Amino acid sequence: MRVTVQVAPDIARKLNRGGSLGKACSELNGVLNNFSVKLVPLHPGIDDEALGSYFAVEVPDSETAKTVVRYLRPCRGIRAAYIKPADALPKL
Repeated sequence: MRVTVQVAPDIARKLNRGGSLGKACSELNGVLNNFSVKLVPLHPGIDDEALGSYFAVEVPDSETAKTVVRYLRPCRGIRAAYIKPADALPKL
């Protein structure tokens, strides 16, 4: 299951360059470490600042996803955190 996360541009630049978040994002680091997950770019290698701010967190189940979202949303630098809806065929 995937949690989609949008981060602030300064955090996105650090993450997209492979750098660490450092002490400025200790709250975000704490959440990621607590759940043993990492932010993975949704659009790796892209130069577009808007698209480069989207990341994914893979979690094992929906309950963990809900908990991760609840902890990520109040973190400084997080613009959005939501559970990716299941893929489905369009209804006719």
